[in-house]
Amino acid sequence: MNTARLRNLARGLVPTALLLLATSLTAQQPAVTSVPALQPAAELTLQYQQSDSTWVDDGEALFGHYVGSGRGIATGALQGTVRWDLYEDQSRNDLHPALFRGFVERAGRRHQFQIIGVYTPEGSEKLVTPAGHETFRRWTLSGTVILEDSLWLGARHAPVTGSVDISLGTARHTVWVGRNGTR
Repeated sequence: MNTARLRNLARGLVPTALLLLATSLTAQQPAVTSVPALQPAAELTLQYQQSDSTWVDDGEALFGHYVGSGRGIATGALQGTVRWDLYEDQSRNDLHPALFRGFVERAGRRHQFQIIGVYTPEGSEKLVTPAGHETFRRWTLSGTVILEDSLWLGARHAPVTGSVDISLGTARHTVWVGRNGTR
């Protein structure tokens, strides 16, 4: 074979071989994701109690007006009895910025927390509150729980989601962490 024919053949084979090699190497690499999978770490089951007194008396709330207080149960990593106060900005009908201030009591010790989030309506069913305001019956919460320390979840902050049924005065919120904690 002459030199010119070998060069032409090599020009065709080398790019094809490199393409096949790159394809096989890429196919063998596992998919990489930049978003860690979250898993539930704790559940807060809350019961609203209309009241003029608050559980947490540490000064003025960051925002919103006092809506009420309640009790509840925490399971999972935050296991214990919950007491909470709720403040909301209800100036808009389609979303309510919310601030929970409360504590989980376990083994005689109170562990303070805050939840800062936003409630948005779930569905279109409405009702009239005892105060005479029309509102949606169900709301969905997304936000962040802020704990006094990182002992329970591995970090002081964690995502929280949940829902509330105004007609029943009940709420259920889930605290989420990554596979290796929220760090």
